[in-house]
Amino acid sequence: MPRTLEFVTIYIDDQAVQVPKGANLVDVAKFYADNDIPVFCYHPKMEPVGMCRMCLVELGIQETDRETRQPLCNEDGSPKIRWFPKLQTACTQFTAEGMAVRTQSATVASARDDIIEFILTSHPLDCPICDKGGECPLQNLTMRHGAGTSRFYFDDKIKLGKHIPLGDLIFLDQERCIQCARCVRFQDEVVNDPVLGFHERGRALQIVTVSDPPFDTYWSGNTTDICPVGALTTADFRFAARPWELNEVPSLDPYGPEGANISLSTRLDRDSGGKTIVKRVMPRQNEFRQRNLDFRQNALWAPPQPRRQSPGPAHAPQRRATGPGELGRSAQRCRHCATCSGRPGGRGSWADAL
Repeated sequence: MPRTLEFVTIYIDDQAVQVPKGANLVDVAKFYADNDIPVFCYHPKMEPVGMCRMCLVELGIQETDRETRQPLCNEDGSPKIRWFPKLQTACTQFTAEGMAVRTQSATVASARDDIIEFILTSHPLDCPICDKGGECPLQNLTMRHGAGTSRFYFDDKIKLGKHIPLGDLIFLDQERCIQCARCVRFQDEVVNDPVLGFHERGRALQIVTVSDPPFDTYWSGNTTDICPVGALTTADFRFAARPWELNEVPSLDPYGPEGANISLSTRLDRDSGGKTIVKRVMPRQNEFRQRNLDFRQNALWAPPQPRRQSPGPAHAPQRRATGPGELGRSAQRCRHCATCSGRPGGRGSWADAL
C-alpha cells in the first residue's frame, strides 16, 4: 500500500504552510513556499552535513501551554514563537509541528554575506575561463549576497594545484574547491566506493583520491555535475562551450532498461556544417510540483554510457525537442506517469513516455 504522508503546520517568514512531517527544511521551503534557501554542501539525495553554513536561518518553535499542551498565540492572533539564540543550518532541520523559520531577516542576510566573503578568501578570480561560469551557484549567490569588496589581500590567498587529472575523464582544480564535500559524500553514500577524501585542514583543505587505478569509476562522472563550482570538470567538455550557448533538451537514457532522466546539451556547430551537436549529457531530476512529494525517493544518477557518446550529431527527434516536439511531449508525459509518480528522481522507461 502507498505510504500516507502526515502533514504539519510550520511558519516560513510569518506564513503558515502545510508540509510533510519530517521532511528537510530546505526542500519544503522550495516546494511549498517558493523560497530557495541558498546552499552549497546540501544535496536532496544525500545526508545533510551543514558544512558550508550558507543555509543559516533563524529557527524557533511555537510555545505551548504547560498544562493543556495547546499552542499559544499573541494578542493579535499570531503564533507565539520562542526563537533559538543562534542561527541554525536549515539543511540539518526537519519539519515538526509549530516550527518557525525566518529566511529573509537582517541577521540572516548579514550571515550570508559573511559566509560568501569567507568562501571567496582563496577562491581564484577566473570566472571568464571557468567551465562553470554562467551556471555556477557560487557566482549567482555572490551576486545576490556578496558584499562586492573583500577585506582580504590577494597576497594572502593560498595557491593550490590546478588542472590535476584524477583519471581519463575528470580534472580537479584545487583552488576552486569550496570544501562542500559533495563529491566525497557521493562516492561514499551513493556509490559505496570511498575513493575521494580530504587532506590537510582549514584553508589548506583539499580533495585527494586514493583510487588505483585512477578515479574513473562507473558513476564518477556525476561528481562533476553535483560540484557547485568549477573544481571538478570533465575532459570532454573542458573549454568546449559556454553554458549560455547550449540548448537543454530533456531526454531519456536509451542504454539502460530503467530509462534514466537525462538532459542533452546541444548547440549548432559550424564545423559540422550547421548540424546540431550534443556537447554534453547531464543527469536530469524528474521533479513535479505537488503536495505529496516524497523527498526520500532515491535519485537517478546518469550512467556513463550516454556521457561517453558526446559530442556527436543529434538525431532528428532530439532536434525537434528544442520546441514542442514529440520527444519533448513524451518527456512531459513521463513526468505524470504512474511509474514516476511525479516525484523527484522517479524512474521511467521508454514505454512509459511513448
